[in-house]
Amino acid sequence: MLTRLSKDGNRQVFRSVLPGELLGFQQHLQGPAIYSAIALVDSVVCRVPNIVRLCSTQSELALSLASAEASDMMLTEMYLTNITHRSARERIAFMVLELYRRLSHRGLNKGYSIHFPLKQEDIADTLGLSTIHVNRTLHAFRDEGLLEIHKHELTILNYDALCTLAGSDFEMLALN
Repeated sequence: MLTRLSKDGNRQVFRSVLPGELLGFQQHLQGPAIYSAIALVDSVVCRVPNIVRLCSTQSELALSLASAEASDMMLTEMYLTNITHRSARERIAFMVLELYRRLSHRGLNKGYSIHFPLKQEDIADTLGLSTIHVNRTLHAFRDEGLLEIHKHELTILNYDALCTLAGSDFEMLALN
């Protein structure tokens, strides 16, 4: 997860980074990072040295990195829109489907199930909700037969209903 702590100690999660994804670029390549990366599972992180020189000599790499950054920016904008204009149910449905989609594109799903190491606190800090609200919403989703989480595995029980709940934002994301 990419996170930042506010001056008062509150944590904001920007996004969950999946296997094979970039952590991102910082505005000043030689400056300090403006966020922290927290590994939720065993991970290997590789630093790309001389990225400017690599991109200047390998245009396909530069285009690929620019495309990845544009996708990350679009996703960040969609999360921000969800946080400011959507209910907790809609936010959580969007997050679950968005993570499921990215993992399934990498072949890291088992049907409608994905590895899900996020805690309720991580979901809350990503979506601007309280942990109690996330807990109640996830229990309601389970009781309604929409999804369940058991031992770090999330299973979508009713994909269509979650898509309807997530709404047009998820439909737009699914086009990319």
